[in-house]
Parts: sequence; C-alpha cells; structure tokens
Amino acid sequence: MSETIEVAEAAAGEATIQSVHHEAESHADDAILPDAALHLEEAEWRALVSDFRRVRDARRGRYAADVRELPADPIRIATALGNAAEAEEPEHRRALLEDLVDLQAFVPDPPVVVAPPVPGGASDPVSDELLDRIRWRQAVVTAVLLGHASILGDHLAIRERWTPIGDARAAIDLVNDYREKQAVAIGSTAIYPISALVGFIGASLVGLGRPSIVGVLALGIGWPLAVRVGGAAGSFEAWLIRQTWRATRRASFLSLAAGLGSILVLPAVWGVLVAIAGARLALP
Repeated sequence: MSETIEVAEAAAGEATIQSVHHEAESHADDAILPDAALHLEEAEWRALVSDFRRVRDARRGRYAADVRELPADPIRIATALGNAAEAEEPEHRRALLEDLVDLQAFVPDPPVVVAPPVPGGASDPVSDELLDRIRWRQAVVTAVLLGHASILGDHLAIRERWTPIGDARAAIDLVNDYREKQAVAIGSTAIYPISALVGFIGASLVGLGRPSIVGVLALGIGWPLAVRVGGAAGSFEAWLIRQTWRATRRASFLSLAAGLGSILVLPAVWGVLVAIAGARLALP
C-alpha cells in the first residue's frame, strides 16, 4: 500500500514538473524577441530604437500598454534593439536589454486599467492574467539574452515583483542576484566537503589538532551553512556587476576573493578550527 502511495506521489510530482516546464515553453513562444532572419539597415534600426524609447518614456510607470502605440511591428523593434546591442560596447548593452524587457509590456488591447493585485482587495482576473503573462515574457527575454539555462529560474527571480514600464533595471538586477546566489551556493555546497576535510585532516597531520567523532559531526553541521555563505558571496558578486567600476581590476579581485573565499578558504579554515578544538578540548 505504501509503495502504491509513493509511486502515485512521484507520478504527481513528475506531472507537476512537466506542467511547469510546458507553461514556460508556451510563454517562450509569446515573448517579443529579435528575429535573426530580419535584415535592417543601420539607419532604420537606429531610428526604430530612438522612436521606441520615446514611446516607452511617455508610458513609464504603466504595467501594460497597447502594442498599437509602438512606432512599428514589435518584432521589428526587438530586432532593431538586438542590432543595436551588437553594435554597442558591452557596458551599453544593458540599457538595450532593459529596452527589450520594457517592450514585453506592449500587448494587444490591454484593459483600460492594469495594476497589480492589492492584498485584501478585489481581484481582477483579466488584469491579473495579463500581468502574469507579461512577467513570463520578461523572464523569457532575460533568460534568452543573458544565456541562462532555463526560463523558470528567471521567472522565480522576479515572481514576487510586478515590473512597470521603465523599471526593467530592477527586474534584471533581481535575475542577476538570483543567478549569482544560485551558482555560488551550489559551488559552495559541492566543494565544502572536500575543502573542510582538507583543513581538518591537514591540521591533524601537522599536529595542530586531532580527529574526533564530534569534529566530524561539526563538519557535517557546517555543510548547510555553506549554502548561506555561498548565497551571501553570490549577492556580493551580483552587487559588483551593477557598479560602474565593475570592469576594473579591483572588481575582478573582489569577485575572485568572494568566490574562492566562500568555496575554498572558509570551509578549510572551519576544518582546521574543528580539528584544533578536538585536540584542545579532548573531544571524543
């Protein structure tokens, strides 16, 4: 009986995962993305970028706008933004990504009033559904253009935020924060046992400490903490990415120090301290 329940639960979990992935894929087809097959002359794409920004700036703060207000077909505008990104220096491409995120809020025939739901207030199913659709489109754009492995991760990063037109930078920052935290936390979790054991065994071999059962348990307790330390390091690296001096040697050094410190140095130091404590306190 218990085996039947476990199989049913596993099947339900798999079905849920497949449903979520299917939803992400369906929204990927809905997003407004550059068309590589569409050729635009430089004069045309520069004019389209300028005209779009003028329209976008006039609608800042709104959560949705009518696609008919755009100066041209949305795919053509997205392609123009893509061309501009290829022509610009790397430090200017972020602004073009923000433009593409803002472009996702232009939809056919939006309701007159589109606003995020207010806790405890009356729900508007049409507005809520449109806002969710726009948020999925924004996640698709950041995932595709930033080269992320999945759309779901980017959607999770902005799942608690509604991004109005003109505020795309905040959404992109959330995505970068989430991805950096995730990457460093996973690295810290995977490497922690090796780094901590190296410190623990090394300290014991050179006579600074000695192995103990309590010490091994203490190393195990430190493992989940490595996730939090890695997440903090990831947040710091994401903060560095947003600074104007991110391309300097100082930023590169700080990023390297945060990554190696959380993944290698701190676990090894913890292992050494646990071994020393084992010797000083005569732990079993």
